[in-house]
Amino acid sequence: MPDDDLDRRLRDSGTRLASRPLPPALRARLLAVPATTAAAPERTVRRGLEIGLALAVAGGLAAVLAVGFARRHASPPPSATPSHWHQALRVRVTGGPDGALAAGGGTAWITTRGHTRLFRVDAATRLATLLAVPTTDLQGGGLPSATSTVLATGGNIWVATQNKLVEVDRGSGRIEGTVPVSGVGSAHALVTDGTSLWAASGDTGAVYRIDLASRGITAIIPVVPVVADPDRPNPSGLALAGGLVWAAGENGTAVVGIDPRSGRVVRDLLLPDPASDLATAGGSLWVASQQDGVVLRIDPADGMVQATIRVTQPAVLAAAGGALWVASGTSMVRVDIGSNRVTDSVDVGAAVFAVAADGDTVWVASGPEPYVSRLVPTGGH
Repeated sequence: MPDDDLDRRLRDSGTRLASRPLPPALRARLLAVPATTAAAPERTVRRGLEIGLALAVAGGLAAVLAVGFARRHASPPPSATPSHWHQALRVRVTGGPDGALAAGGGTAWITTRGHTRLFRVDAATRLATLLAVPTTDLQGGGLPSATSTVLATGGNIWVATQNKLVEVDRGSGRIEGTVPVSGVGSAHALVTDGTSLWAASGDTGAVYRIDLASRGITAIIPVVPVVADPDRPNPSGLALAGGLVWAAGENGTAVVGIDPRSGRVVRDLLLPDPASDLATAGGSLWVASQQDGVVLRIDPADGMVQATIRVTQPAVLAAAGGALWVASGTSMVRVDIGSNRVTDSVDVGAAVFAVAADGDTVWVASGPEPYVSRLVPTGGH
């Protein structure tokens, strides 16, 4: 199709681009271009097409911000370029894949599919130990298959079960308390802003806020009208960026921003394909689109895409040490947030299902056994 004709169609398309999937040819024009590869760092960048779609929603809860796409081009560097990161630790734990991972202070905590156990992996001792069985005495409290989540906050660990959020002391494994969530749905993602715990539930299509002082649910914010596929929960991803709580899920193409003060949706970013995960790094919101094979860097203030990084099947994200780490099959891909370039890739030996930041390092859970790995700079421990 001639460029002039394509440009005219883009100008005339209006909300149709935001309300339905992009045609393959158009998506190829916007996204499927040679860019930074997962194998090695980007060497040259050519700035190209950037399109912003601005939509106004009268009488709604929020303004709808259309997503503009930036195009990058890179020539592949030599494949012999050595990795600057390595696995300093790789420990096997009991269970199956598709669990959850949290980390902090040189320690990781993992739950695994099919088990109600919480394991602790210590970088100093290089051992995995059973920390707690948080749901032994909680009726119907088993971890949901493939959708469990765990979050480290201060001195405690939060573990999501089918009908409760369980607070566990990170040192002793003692259960400190529980928050019933059967009325609002099992949590598939957790984040904290220091005073509240935010949970996304694919069961009810809502995000809810828990006050950490009272342990009570203080707000429930619907973000999707229905849940179409229980195996692909929506919402299933959360991140804090630009003073907002952002939610996304594999079932929908919208990423919404929630004002934590009012509990209302005030941003709505429309994507051509569903987001697989969200993260915050360098003041930006990062969105992985596994279907399109890209990671988008978005300005949370105006919803515009600041950079597009090509990564093969990006799944889950974590920000650590001035970089964004992206799970891509059996590899962890490092994106430098200063240059928006892929600078490293580490093969962990099995498909990655969870990642967690720990200072300048990153922990990785990979299956199917599963194993927990800690990635550090070459020469580190």
